[in-house]
Amino acid sequence: MKSLVKRAQRGDDQAFVELIEENKQAMYKVAVGILKNDFDAADAIQQSILTCYEKLKELEKAQYFKTWLLRILINNCNQMLREQKKVVGIEDYYGAEDTKGKKAEEKKELGLCCGKNSLKQLPVFATTLRNTAISGCIDFILCRRDEHTGNQSNTTDE
Repeated sequence: MKSLVKRAQRGDDQAFVELIEENKQAMYKVAVGILKNDFDAADAIQQSILTCYEKLKELEKAQYFKTWLLRILINNCNQMLREQKKVVGIEDYYGAEDTKGKKAEEKKELGLCCGKNSLKQLPVFATTLRNTAISGCIDFILCRRDEHTGNQSNTTDE
């Protein structure tokens, strides 16, 4: 991983993509563990990948890339939690009577329960959401790089 980090720091975007691919499962587990929500986790992961890409040259020791990446992610997750505390949900404002008193099975269907094996039993949409978020983020980074360097794809419509 050390050589990939060095290559990515020198501007090799493919090396950066490989680094993210190697760490996407760990990122997802951390984000869902903190945020308890796949959609918020995807947002935090995207923001973390962008921050990592923009500040990669500031990383002094390549062997700590994963730790550094996960620390950025944890900070982003904590920031999201702080922002969510400032927002009053409609359920809190009007009362969440519709979810109270439901059987455990119904709550599980609604996604209100999290067991210790919940990461092992992720629904397909969560995995798809994670992969889509990461792929979209990588595409965005590559487009931004092309804009900054003046590279444009030479595609012709036939």
